[in-house]
Amino acid sequence: MGAREKKYRSLFENAPDGIILIDPEGTILDCNRKECELLDRERSECLGKKVTDFLSPQSRTFFDLKLPALEGIGSIEVESEIITKTGKTVPIWRNMTAQYDDEGQFTGAIIHTRDITVRKYLEEELKRANRKLEKQSFLDGLTGIANRRAFDEHFSREFSRMR
Repeated sequence: MGAREKKYRSLFENAPDGIILIDPEGTILDCNRKECELLDRERSECLGKKVTDFLSPQSRTFFDLKLPALEGIGSIEVESEIITKTGKTVPIWRNMTAQYDDEGQFTGAIIHTRDITVRKYLEEELKRANRKLEKQSFLDGLTGIANRRAFDEHFSREFSRMR
């Protein structure tokens, strides 16, 4: 292995995101260390398998539709879910980029995978906080009973209904 190849292999292996190389049918030709960590599998357990083998059923269907389109589009970003070896579902973001040979023939794709578990958790927490704030906006902070805003809202709804 030449110096240049070692350099690129090091970049591939030490990338902060998972990276998968697939053929046109979606078979995994190579994957880096981070991808193996995300899947909770050894590289040997991934190579030769379909990339869809590690996706949730909903994500699998979506991927099966997108892979043929990738050849014409060139790049697709998707949010999906992978299933680890232990059966845990992990939300991920993927960027799939089509690869072509010197003659312009579609040869597969490079897929970058990022774990978005923390982002999903924070989104849910934000939704929960917004619902709590919305509820609090209709209650008096001291007594906990409906406030003037709640009265106005209820009155407007009932008035409209009465018309």
